[in-house]
Amino acid sequence: MDIIELNKRPDIEQNKKLTRAFIQFDKLLTELKKKELPNEVIIFINNAITAVNNGSQQEKEVRKQIRKHQSAIIK
Repeated sequence: MDIIELNKRPDIEQNKKLTRAFIQFDKLLTELKKKELPNEVIIFINNAITAVNNGSQQEKEVRKQIRKHQSAIIK
């Protein structure tokens, strides 16, 4: 099972904080893809990515979701 891709959002480029959070989350996912992970962990990560991909379009909410899911994945 593979980790799904984080959808690129061209509309976030105006917000530096959101762009940094997005890049950091994407880098975390890139590093996790290099590792052998149990299927349960991959499912958890994919659920987090799906929540971010399908989440709110408001910049503040997107950044909040990214931080929340990134923290959960790291734990």
